Amino acid sequence: MNNDLASLADVLDRAAETIDRNGWIQDDFYDFTQSQVTGKEPKDCRVCAYGAIHIALTGRPQCPEEDGPDPDEAAYAVMYGVRSAGKTF
Repeated sequence: MNNDLASLADVLDRAAETIDRNGWIQDDFYDFTQSQVTGKEPKDCRVCAYGAIHIALTGRPQCPEEDGPDPDEAAYAVMYGVRSAGKTF
């Protein structure tokens, strides 16, 4: 397996572990209500697949705009199994 595929597999493994640990939610990066009611950090709440990939890449379920020119670029690349120009996973 080449390095890109190994890195992609690692990100997806970490995302799957996050969903196993936190639980799954649909239609949102993370369960905002769970965070508000329980006081849990967003990274510890139920997440969708996209939110889990963001946690695997950045430690947060949703990247803020100030993280770079396109914070979703790496997550999109992982979701579609392609390497993003200039990004390493």
